[in-house]
Amino acid sequence: MNTNRQSPSLAPVGYALVILFSASMAIGFAVLFGVLDFFNQDSSGMAQFARYINASGALLPIAISMLLVGYMLFAPVALIITGASVPHGARESLSSQFGRGLIWASLALRPLWWAALLLYMPVIGATFADGANVSPVEAASYGVSFTMLHTLLNTITEDIGVNILGGAWFVLVGAMMWRHATFHKGIAVSGIVIGAVYLLSAGELFGLNAFAGGNPIPIFVSIAGPLWLLVTGLIAVRRSSHTASGLNSTPSASTRAAAGLAEASA
Repeated sequence: MNTNRQSPSLAPVGYALVILFSASMAIGFAVLFGVLDFFNQDSSGMAQFARYINASGALLPIAISMLLVGYMLFAPVALIITGASVPHGARESLSSQFGRGLIWASLALRPLWWAALLLYMPVIGATFADGANVSPVEAASYGVSFTMLHTLLNTITEDIGVNILGGAWFVLVGAMMWRHATFHKGIAVSGIVIGAVYLLSAGELFGLNAFAGGNPIPIFVSIAGPLWLLVTGLIAVRRSSHTASGLNSTPSASTRAAAGLAEASA
């Protein structure tokens, strides 16, 4: 049986999780993209990157911390949506079980890159700060180590955790919504499309860079994905709480039978 339904008293918790997830992602990315221009710093040298880190002050770790929180809150939001994608009372399918497996597998990888950034950026800022006594050999060694770690963890977090596992979840849960008609067809189709774009974005792991040359689609899906989760998550919480409320207010069979006997004896 499908037991992924919330009691009405837990609805505020569900709403809070969905809103906190969306706010963390929106504010974190807005600061990194619009204010700090963080994602254009990869090509700069270590000394330039250190100056950037030190000039950003506390705003940079705050924005990264918000994204770390948002990436981890994806899991409870996705679990809420997965539970609401199956009709209440229906036997839990292999699809919903696999969907939850994708969520937990993704959660294990999602925070790695952001947590590593919080740890090694202060080291870079101190090591390569202006006036720091670092030899060219040490600087080159630090630069190679940082680049290797940065590339490895970014691949694990973004390409595998978000694009492959997360994209597969979007496609799967969208197909479940379509099959069971638990959500509007537009929500189901848009979830499948967003998931497909996430999966295509991971093609560079296999030598298939589908979005090279400044293509805006990856930026679009990075906005569309969290927005879809916000809208669908709010709908899922409302439906789950209403379903549970309706079930709680419906008399059981034994209660109805007892009431009938009382009326007959009267």
